[in-house]
Amino acid sequence: MLRLPLRQTFCSQPFGRYYASNKQIEILKHARFFGEASFGINGKNTIVTGKPNSSTNGLDIGMGPGIAYFLTPNIGLGALGKCNGIMGFGNALTAHSLNIELGFQIYLPPAK
Repeated sequence: MLRLPLRQTFCSQPFGRYYASNKQIEILKHARFFGEASFGINGKNTIVTGKPNSSTNGLDIGMGPGIAYFLTPNIGLGALGKCNGIMGFGNALTAHSLNIELGFQIYLPPAK
């Protein structure tokens, strides 16, 4: 019988983005490239039957490039390739992952 691993993950991390506005790198009229960076607290715990458990909990740092296509000035669809690294406690002191993220974003309008 095939037993899949049980993975428990928690995460709390603010992030920041910088959107490029240079017309020379514009692909589509309503699309913008961006860079994202994040830091915070993260934990990964894996339980596999018949094997030692693995856990890493601590500081998470991530960064990666992405592109956002704006349907309206305040609504966008995004794609992001991001590398995350966790350094901290547990029986595995470090963990890392490479993620591909797709998303729907609602942006707050600027103050008037």
